Amino acid sequence: MKNCKKSVLLFATSLLALSGWAEGVSGTMPLGYCNVTENPTSTMLDKTAGAWSSGAIFIPASTASTIAGCKITGLRFGMSSLLGIDEAKAWIRTSLDGEDIAVKVLNSDSDPKLARGWNEVSFEEPWTVPEDCEGFYLGYSVHQKGISYGINTSPAPCGNALFVNMAGNGWEDLSSQGTLYLQATVEGENLPAVNLGVASCNLADQFFMNKDILSGTFRVHNLGAQSVSAFEVSLMDGDTPLSSAIVNTSLVPGESKEIPVDFTVAFPEAGIYNLTFKVDNIAEGDDADMTDNVRNQEVHVMGGALERIVLVEEFSTEKCNNCPRAAGLLESIVEREANKGRIAAVVHHSGYYTDFLTQLWDNDYRYIDRLAAVDTTNEILGVIKQRLTDLEANKRLSEQERADVLAIVEDYTRRGYVDIMTIGRNVLFSGKWVTSFEELTKHTMYNRVRPGLYEAAGYLDGLEVEHMDYRELFERERGNSRALFVLDPPYLTTECGMYQNYWRLTDYLDVLRLLDGTKWVYFTSDKSQIVELCKWLGDNFGESAPMYGATVRQRTNTLNYQAQFNDMMITRL
Repeated sequence: MKNCKKSVLLFATSLLALSGWAEGVSGTMPLGYCNVTENPTSTMLDKTAGAWSSGAIFIPASTASTIAGCKITGLRFGMSSLLGIDEAKAWIRTSLDGEDIAVKVLNSDSDPKLARGWNEVSFEEPWTVPEDCEGFYLGYSVHQKGISYGINTSPAPCGNALFVNMAGNGWEDLSSQGTLYLQATVEGENLPAVNLGVASCNLADQFFMNKDILSGTFRVHNLGAQSVSAFEVSLMDGDTPLSSAIVNTSLVPGESKEIPVDFTVAFPEAGIYNLTFKVDNIAEGDDADMTDNVRNQEVHVMGGALERIVLVEEFSTEKCNNCPRAAGLLESIVEREANKGRIAAVVHHSGYYTDFLTQLWDNDYRYIDRLAAVDTTNEILGVIKQRLTDLEANKRLSEQERADVLAIVEDYTRRGYVDIMTIGRNVLFSGKWVTSFEELTKHTMYNRVRPGLYEAAGYLDGLEVEHMDYRELFERERGNSRALFVLDPPYLTTECGMYQNYWRLTDYLDVLRLLDGTKWVYFTSDKSQIVELCKWLGDNFGESAPMYGATVRQRTNTLNYQAQFNDMMITRL
């Protein structure tokens, strides 16, 4: 294969009827990189008490020139949780460690008060952007009493969109990892009407010449004062147009979207092409700042063909809050013309609790998920314990305390699997338990957080885990003289609604039938009537009864000052 380097320009040429310079407009507009239509989420945790943590975005000179002479009247920043935070201040600076040009402090006594969600502040002295501005930073800082989620970001990366200084340890540029939930309010007589910026571009990094479609996605942000309805993108090799497509999408001021794009292309030869992605010439008029409309990416064009089908496995259930978005994204990817016949998608109804589509063997993996999540469980309980420091053990949580605990747990569920069952045992009344976040939100809560950590290291070491119906396992190992069967079925006459598979009286009797000729340990309690049943069978059928001659050991457990019961272990070895 001949290897060559080509400079390929992907840019927008105007085939739209409306073109030309869009005159400046008067009024107000948002300025920033986060999506104005999203609610803030929390992704940055810090445990340093008594410290300040800060987040900022940078507005470069090219963007600043479009609002020269206009005033920044305030900032809008997102706080998904107030846990561990007693004060915040919004600011403008010309450098990250420079003096505050404008500042506004928020706390529980200020007007407005520091609040969960979007905080909108107005500066007492708005700052006018100078004509020769070389760029400036918009940011906010939070004071931490303890563990906090003060710096809130979205996962969509964007240049200049995320600078952080956690607990005063120095500034880092994390723009490749996300975008800070922060925007400024700009007011003026000559705001840029049309100004799109390309936050990111991801084209397929490999392309086979026997194919004719180059696919990718790009994220575009509306930095102007006017809504945008359409624009055109084209693919060029040097000065030669290769392909074009009109993108019809609505973007309100401050909104960003990730947009799929397919180009029909025919590269002249194989090689490594340096593609430059550029957005230009919007339907509503010319872009006020073209410097942020360009992104570069290399694509390896190969002469051969490689036919392959990609298998995508989705782990989902009806109880998963985030799964509908993932399922929608997966469906859109599968249905795209360029992907027809190239992607096979399957769904496992497990990994995030279960539902009516979960297969029997899926349930068997749940305890493994819980063990694997022990570190996360300990971290969540540590954050909850920090929030409830001033509350006595076993005391009922106030509505605000309960709301804060739910916010902590919900934040972790956005990031991945959470052992809700164990979390529930630490904040619910004794004897109550839940299997989903939705169920957790319905209960009164108490401060029952255990003082120590859960330990699970090596818990499954040396074990061989089987996934099969217990009756099949009994029959397979019945002749094994070294086999010991440990049984812990639901209690007879106990409410079984929390079990994923319905457990009937015949199921209890099936277990008893399988005990014959084996060595076993059977766990139950005097809350169940299984002991009474087996005594009746022994009195009437003698040695042929399932538990005849078995050894019974018991221990008394106290639930509270009014209730106690006996745990029982019945064995025949």
